[in-house]
Amino acid sequence: ELSAAWLDESVARSNGFAADPGVTHVVPLPATEAEAWSGMKSTARNRVKKAERAGLVAEVTNDPAVVEHFFEQLGEVFGKQGMARPYGIDRPRSLFRHLMPAGRLLAVWVRHEQRVIAAGLFPHDERCIYFWGAGSWLDSQQLCPNELLQWTVMRHAVELGIPTYNMCGGESQFKDKFGGSDVPYCLYNRSLVPLL
Repeated sequence: ELSAAWLDESVARSNGFAADPGVTHVVPLPATEAEAWSGMKSTARNRVKKAERAGLVAEVTNDPAVVEHFFEQLGEVFGKQGMARPYGIDRPRSLFRHLMPAGRLLAVWVRHEQRVIAAGLFPHDERCIYFWGAGSWLDSQQLCPNELLQWTVMRHAVELGIPTYNMCGGESQFKDKFGGSDVPYCLYNRSLVPLL
């Protein structure tokens, strides 16, 4: 399964890949934190300020426990929609184990009174940072941890000189608050087992 803007759909199809067109939300990141802040809609800025007033603290971490927090919170998010998580705990553990030592993963959690109430994993290279996954406890969402989490990701990406934030999925009022726009993309997949 792969996706790349430069990949020609006819070439992918001629090599046995199925194409699944969609949209993703892409936020161009400016050179400074101040520009990134002003590029967000006022609703996002106000919710970040609300989170900070409530005493929430967002931290970039290399503690592997962030994976457990993320996975538990993701389960509650999916459960609210009557769905199961799309993968097991081994996938985010593997992501952390392989990308963190390579300096290609931003792991962020948000604490309120020492309790981790939101957590996310954001792989990146020098060109783009990706919203791979995040979760938060439903009983804490009124404190706006998700907005603070996203702002922390954007702020650190700007510090690293990463020019683009791909929020991996579009048509979302939540993602629209952070600036940018929905852009078309195609996901290509091919099974090594023909029956599948």
